[in-house]
Amino acid sequence: KTHSSHIINDIWKYKAVILGSCAYNGGIFPPMAHLLSDLEHYGLKDRYLGIFGSASWGGGGVRAINKFAENIKWEVVGDQLEARCAPKDEDIERCRDIANAMAARLLS
Repeated sequence: KTHSSHIINDIWKYKAVILGSCAYNGGIFPPMAHLLSDLEHYGLKDRYLGIFGSASWGGGGVRAINKFAENIKWEVVGDQLEARCAPKDEDIERCRDIANAMAARLLS
């Protein structure tokens, strides 16, 4: 719902971001693809990135965010999560783990 310009404005201000996306036809959800493309274009450096997403059969969202991180050379923090279909309690806990790993990285 939030326009990518507002998200990018916040990413400029902060050292870390946690991005997530559902899979969409074997790829990433189009609005997230647009955001990643814009971020790559702006060339932000030295950021920390947490990654999560969901998939039903083949995935795609997490894979695309990983490719973005590789291209832009951001440090991936924590273990990424790709929940299958609706997230289970274990998936929610793993999201908390990503958040905790990010907090620890920012404090180090």
